[in-house]
Parts: sequence; structure tokens; C-alpha cells
Amino acid sequence: MAGTAAERRLGGPRRPTLIDVAEEAGVSRATASRVISGSSMVSPGARSRVLDAIDRIDYRVNVAARALRTDRSTLVGLLIPGFLNETFGVIAEQVDERLREHGLGLLIGSSGWDHAGDILVLKSFESRGLDALILSPTVDQSLEFSAEVERLQMPAVLLDRELPGLSLDSVLVDHRGGMLAALGHLSSLGHCRVAMAAYGDDVRPGREMRAGFRQGVAHFNLHADPQLIVELSSLHPETGTRAAQSMMELAPTACIISGPTGVLAACLHELRAQLGARGWRMPEDMSVVAVGQAVVGMLHQPTLTTLSRGLLDEGNALAAMIINRLTIPEAEPHIDVHPLRLEIGQSTGAPRRKRSPSQ
Repeated sequence: MAGTAAERRLGGPRRPTLIDVAEEAGVSRATASRVISGSSMVSPGARSRVLDAIDRIDYRVNVAARALRTDRSTLVGLLIPGFLNETFGVIAEQVDERLREHGLGLLIGSSGWDHAGDILVLKSFESRGLDALILSPTVDQSLEFSAEVERLQMPAVLLDRELPGLSLDSVLVDHRGGMLAALGHLSSLGHCRVAMAAYGDDVRPGREMRAGFRQGVAHFNLHADPQLIVELSSLHPETGTRAAQSMMELAPTACIISGPTGVLAACLHELRAQLGARGWRMPEDMSVVAVGQAVVGMLHQPTLTTLSRGLLDEGNALAAMIINRLTIPEAEPHIDVHPLRLEIGQSTGAPRRKRSPSQ
């Protein structure tokens, strides 16, 4: 913020105040306050000058102090599908750390992987008068859930979800691009028949992975057998066991597995058992790509090729969106897309033999 009015007046950098915003924008303190509070009683020109000034001098509202003055809770609610998924734990910890820097706390509610639970948690958050919400519901195509979020009229940010009829700040993951990268890697090794285990179309990660898989199969001229997409129905480890059994019955030369660590571990365990029973090895007879944190791949032998998320970056982005939304309620919704990074390990290689579904 070198050279701003605030710096020139005080002779050096320091945290800007509302008065600095007003002076930088050339408006009164009352006008600057109305813009920041989201009031409609401001001319478009003045609003634009104030918002530009906020960006130039990096002004941040003391949201905790504002909450005390307006009888708010100083809490942000985080709705997740379940606690049996370490992804949400890492993200929640990062969000909580960033929010505490602004005097805000984090309240976490789990729907228990149940659509009715999504609605129940929303109502619980409403009763506590929270300041804002971060939403990652079990099912994101529910008109009932969208209507409930809209009724609350509360600042909300979506975590890897899309709600029909609503335009909200969102932190999304590029599952489709990650799937294309994984299939491109397997295709370059000579694989033609690839199976995938993923969630269903009722939640964004499942939709995007399936779309990316179908797109990659067509682009790389792989076997286009719809049965090669195996659905994960829950977070319980036995889901991974069943997925591994289903994929082995389809006789692919490679597979891509998504899901939390428990599901992934069960799937890998069953794959190893099935490969061992046939006298096959990884990756010579079955290449594996896992969707998860890179550290999981490092602990497996052979080391896994993974599609990994930047969970800390996602947590930071969510917290920044919440603070920005509380600071400038009228700002246009923003979508932040984060990549899935392909990390090559020892679990993928050229297929030793080509197998047909009958083998």
C-alpha cells in the first residue's frame, strides 16, 4: 500500500482504518461505512470508488468488533457430509486458523451422509444466529436444500458443491482435469481398458470425475464400457472392498480409485489380495491411480501414483471468501478452482499383457 493517503499521513505503513478508506475514495466516513455494510443508500459512483480504495489500501473490517455491535455470534458454520473423511478435517483446521485471525470461530456440523441431515444441520445453524456458512452437503442437486439456503439469506460459500438456482462464492476442485491427466498418463503407458471407482452423479465430485472419465476414454480411444465405472455408495471401508471386487471382475489393466483413506485402504487391500490369488503383480498386471493426499501414496508399496488436492490452499481460499463476503456483502460471487495434481509413483507402468473381459 505504498504511497496511499494513509501512509502519507502517518509517514509509514500501518493497518488502514475506515477513515483511510473514506479519504482514499474521496467520500465521507458515513458513505464509506454504508458501502462496507452493504447499504443500498449509496450512489454507484461512490460505491465503486470505495471498493477500489479498499483494494488499494488492503482494508480489512474487524468482523469480531462488528459482530459485537450488531449482536451476532462471531461464528461461521461448516456443513460436511461426515467425519469419516480426513479431507474435511484438514480443510476445517485451516479454515479455523484463518478465521481466528479475524476474531471468528468455526462450528462444524455433520449430516451423517444423509440428505435429511443436511437440512437438519442448516436449521441448527440458523437457530444459533451464525454470521456465515461454508457448505459441503451430502447431495448438492436438491431443490429443497437450495431453497433452504436461499431462505436463510446468510453469507455462504460452497466447498466443491453446486446448488441449483443459486450463485454463491465457491471453492471447487478440478476433478475433470485430474481425471484427464490420469487417463492420459495411463494411455501413454499402453493401457486401453481402465476402470474407475467414484461417487454418484448426485454430488459434484462424482459428476465431474465421471464426466472427465468419459471424456478421457473418448479422447484417448480407450475401451468405452460403461460398466468400467464402479459406484462408491458410502464412506465405509467395505465399500472399497466391494469396489475392488467389482473392478477385478471387469478385468481392466488399470484402475483409478477415489474416496477417503478408509475406503481407499480397503480397496487397495482387496486388490492386492485378488492380484496375489491370480499370481499377478502391481503394476505389471494392474496399474493403480489413487485420488487422495500424496502422503497416502508414499506410505503404500509400491508407492502410489496419486491425484492429490491442495487442502491447505482450499482452506485458505474458503476463509478468505468468508471474510470478503462479511466485509463487502454486495461483492459479485467468486469461483476459485483448485487443481488435482498428478504425482507419478511406482504403481503405474506398462501392462505386461492385454486382457479381455473373459480373462
